[in-house]
Amino acid sequence: MLLRAAAVRAAAQAPCAARWLCAAASAAGSGSHEGAWGAWARRGGGAAAAAAAAAAAAAAAGLLPPVAHGEQQLPTELPDEAKREAFAAWMAANGADWGGGTVAPCADPDAGLGLFATPALRQRMTARWLGRRVGAALLRGEAHQTVTVGSLPLGLAMTADTARSDPVLGPAFTELLDLGLLDERGAVITLLLVERLRGAGSRWAPYIQLLPERFDSPLWFDDAQLRELAGTTLAGATAARRAATARAAGVGGEATLEDFRWATAIFWSRGLGLPVPRTIAREGADGAAAAPLVRLETREGLVPGLDFANHSQQARCWWEVAEAPPRQPEQQGEPQRGAPLELEPPDGGVRVAAPEGGGHVVRLLTNRACCPGAGEELTISYGDKGNEELLLLYGFALRGNPHETLMLLCPLPPADEWDDAFGARMRLLQARGLAPQLFLSAAHLANAEAAAAAGGGGGALSVLPRAARAVLEVFVMQPAELSGHLQRLQDGGGGGDAATGGADDAGSGADARGEARLEALGMDMAVLTTLVRLLELKLIAMEGEEGTGPLEDDVARLDADDAARAAAAGAARSGGGSSSGGDGSGGDAGLLPAWLRGVMIYRAGQKALVRSYLTAARRELQAALGELRGALEARGEYDDSL
Repeated sequence: MLLRAAAVRAAAQAPCAARWLCAAASAAGSGSHEGAWGAWARRGGGAAAAAAAAAAAAAAAGLLPPVAHGEQQLPTELPDEAKREAFAAWMAANGADWGGGTVAPCADPDAGLGLFATPALRQRMTARWLGRRVGAALLRGEAHQTVTVGSLPLGLAMTADTARSDPVLGPAFTELLDLGLLDERGAVITLLLVERLRGAGSRWAPYIQLLPERFDSPLWFDDAQLRELAGTTLAGATAARRAATARAAGVGGEATLEDFRWATAIFWSRGLGLPVPRTIAREGADGAAAAPLVRLETREGLVPGLDFANHSQQARCWWEVAEAPPRQPEQQGEPQRGAPLELEPPDGGVRVAAPEGGGHVVRLLTNRACCPGAGEELTISYGDKGNEELLLLYGFALRGNPHETLMLLCPLPPADEWDDAFGARMRLLQARGLAPQLFLSAAHLANAEAAAAAGGGGGALSVLPRAARAVLEVFVMQPAELSGHLQRLQDGGGGGDAATGGADDAGSGADARGEARLEALGMDMAVLTTLVRLLELKLIAMEGEEGTGPLEDDVARLDADDAARAAAAGAARSGGGSSSGGDGSGGDAGLLPAWLRGVMIYRAGQKALVRSYLTAARRELQAALGELRGALEARGEYDDSL
């Protein structure tokens, strides 16, 4: 039963939220979300924007070599095994020590190439006669507990620094980077595109010829495939990124749209952020030379060899950037270390030491206790990414991903339809460093439900994350309250949270505290009501007539595909061969194509998360109503006539 007092206090904010949501209905079909999709792309790195900027700057400066498209192509007549052997020889010739790992096809044809342990890997353990587990238990120190799979000079990676050092195009790259016309990501994408057009004459030709040509990322989907993403955030993000890539191709000279799509997909599916130490000389108080400081700077780029390692949530390897050891004979199994350099912590944290040497290397490491045997796959972690990011960047998704996140875009009317009040809301969001979008993670929901189950009471964790609540508060607060927050910001007093911003004017004493509590409960109800409505709209968009059907249908198809894949794997192990054609088509055994499986895992996870958050939000809204009723009864203001 709705309380009269609740309507007076909580519903005061409702007209603001209602007008916003009504405007959303027309805005959803008008293409006015382009700015929001752009925000999503910026969160993922803005790959297409970087590629567009890179292409425009490269074309203007004549960076692309005068080679007609289709000429001087990489040698494709070599068998796959010969290409991998040529790549290994190229790595060794360029100073890489990659003897502990080798590039080979994965057992799952959809996974392409991977990195696998060689028999030499376990030979790299110190005191290897102790074995893995005994050695891990008895020996101390990083040198004994870790095993180096391989290392390669940082200069062999494709980064902005290597673009600057290109013997022909380096000056042009340097000028564009220094002028800010090209960022590091754009430089790497452009360099990759240039080297591909150079064909067999490229320094990286043996590496480029091993890179995939086909991707299961939505950037490569046709219109029919994109319809499988209907109702998801990724559908709009993909459309925005494809449009930006197409604009880039329009200014790319000899490069085609396919070239730009390929270079963009390669960078975003394989690129790494490399923390590179930069030495800074300094003097002591007496003018004598002091230990140099080393500042860590991130360099984004492609690392040949390492980028063939696939992702696993139980990764067996990790990588690092380290100073190269001094050039002197090495003792078997004993790493060379120089004088320590004091690292300047970028965030004021604990100082660490790094070995001194000439140049830097990228190393792939594994743990001695679980050092893989010959033929076992060497995997790394791509980070705690949800399926939305995994599918967009890498073309795959994981069932049961604990890092799943739901992104809700706050629907905005076209900018030319904003009234003064709505413009003020957007200014307040910007002043608080917020964007009109909500991120609702599976981890936060699990924590909130665990706290509720434990009987957290009034201090229980809200289903709505603090940052998401701060966004919704701006959209539901009353105009007078909104003006007050903006005025305080203008006066330098800070905007505060909507629920507490007016507390200073509420007076003192029990009555004032009670009134403030009622106001806070009213805000809770307005925010939660708006959240429930946004989730309901999202559920309709995903599972309604314009979406892709109910969650249960997706789960049933995925379960059937899991069973079919398990049967196919069993048949392959027993010598019956594999029924998958290895081309992503799903083979003859009714397997889902790799792209569709990834899409269905992603959208099923999103549907499940929407449902779970909707259930929890409704439950919390009912609890807020109950608390408001109790507060009104305590004040003698409860009216049950409604």
